[in-house]
Amino acid sequence: MSSIPEAEMYQRIALISKTIVRHPKYEEAVNTIEDVFRMRNSVGICNHLFCIGPSGTGKSTIKKQLREKYPAVVCDDRTCRPYICSDTPSKPTIGNMAEELLMELGEPNYSRGSVAQKTNRVLALLKQLDVKLVVLDELQHFVDHGNKRTATEVSDWLKRLVDNSNTCFVLMGLERAGEILRANEQLRRRFSQQVILMPFSIDKKVEAGVFARVFQHLDMQLGLEQPIELTPTLVKQLHFATNGIMDYMVKLIIGAFQLSKLNQQKKISVDVLEAAFTKCIWTEGIGKLNPFNAKFCWLRLTKPGMPFYRISDTAAYSIVK
Repeated sequence: MSSIPEAEMYQRIALISKTIVRHPKYEEAVNTIEDVFRMRNSVGICNHLFCIGPSGTGKSTIKKQLREKYPAVVCDDRTCRPYICSDTPSKPTIGNMAEELLMELGEPNYSRGSVAQKTNRVLALLKQLDVKLVVLDELQHFVDHGNKRTATEVSDWLKRLVDNSNTCFVLMGLERAGEILRANEQLRRRFSQQVILMPFSIDKKVEAGVFARVFQHLDMQLGLEQPIELTPTLVKQLHFATNGIMDYMVKLIIGAFQLSKLNQQKKISVDVLEAAFTKCIWTEGIGKLNPFNAKFCWLRLTKPGMPFYRISDTAAYSIVK
């Protein structure tokens, strides 16, 4: 194999990192959100969505795509903002959440005033700038650092924003963010429609086929001389190595590409994937804890200390108690 120049290698990695893989689950989520936007834009009806899923499944990519599709536009006497997005602070209060929205709306004095005054300014700017869609992400931070009172207060505040603006809202977060809706029946009714972004599955033949085609697409984009040979066993190994999470899939194949280039290999091999898993996914993933090793234990790497461990919603959080 002829050596790929370093600059070209980095260009290919950058391309993969920026590529939006429009797999069926992702397209369904985007189309659902855009349908809400079009309904508001066409006839003024506001519907609201609750978008949840584990980290790395595409929520941030959706936000970026929406920002690119619905940029600020110059109106007659002002700059309108069809779409805005705000992330919940890591240690949130209603006050600093309102400030985040004010900053996103371009308010220079975002920290001035009481919570009620900040909220009123948010509502005024949503109307003034003709904001049609607001995405509030990382909502689980209210759960992680709050209690029952916090959940009740934030759900009441969100209900006020929804009811007093002509704006569609999409609440985003990890699955445990659902505690916010469970704390308020009226808010739960307003966000009854859910968009769920889950990792790829291989439990069914059709699902395994989708997962394999995503890897084929990424491999093709990297442009090695020969394509990766996706046998049923290798597809299963890839799933155990990434847990079906898009972010890990990209990390793994980029690492494997770099090692293939370093070793002057024509294609991504199982040996290279084994090394890439240890290097890019889990440094302790060696021997029977590496899905590409012949001695792999064929157990999901979801225990504490393993790469795909997720804190139990019921064991660690008591917001609704």
